[in-house]
Amino acid sequence: MEKIKLRNILSIYLKFFFLVGSVYILWTIPRNLNTEREITLTDSLTSFLIFGLGMSLILVTYHLYSLKDLARINAIELKEPGPHQQRHVCSSMAPSILHERLKQMPDFAKAAHHSEINKINFKTGFNGKSWGDQIEINYQKKQDHYIYHISSKPRFFFTMIDFGQNLDNVIKIEKILNPIKPGAISN
Repeated sequence: MEKIKLRNILSIYLKFFFLVGSVYILWTIPRNLNTEREITLTDSLTSFLIFGLGMSLILVTYHLYSLKDLARINAIELKEPGPHQQRHVCSSMAPSILHERLKQMPDFAKAAHHSEINKINFKTGFNGKSWGDQIEINYQKKQDHYIYHISSKPRFFFTMIDFGQNLDNVIKIEKILNPIKPGAISN
């Protein structure tokens, strides 16, 4: 399994740290004003650092663990530590058959096939890991098979961690396309 670049991992930790720390500070300001507690810069920075660092260490580490575990279980390479996951898959399955199989799955029942632009796309609903996902499958015919580009990303733009939900979406679609061994013909 190819190692994820340290720079990408640190980027997720830092982004999450600043976002969570900032939201926490903004959330505590009205509470402090309501209780007439004095707001000092050192108290705010300390809260920012402790809460932001603690939450980012716990949640981002769990997110990365979930991604690596999914990749290990399914014997695939994990190339991107973020919530936007994409893979290329080569399959002999026709897009119309893929569309019908996707519609049979509860999570993917809203799949829409646009044959004029070689695309299948849909959105999933809220679940415990995500506020919903946007999934796009673009395809090209190459001789007797199809090349599918599967992309799954969060619907909510600011989502930085998804605990492997989008990678799981991509793997489920890949298993439909290649039921024998996912990851065998992928890059």
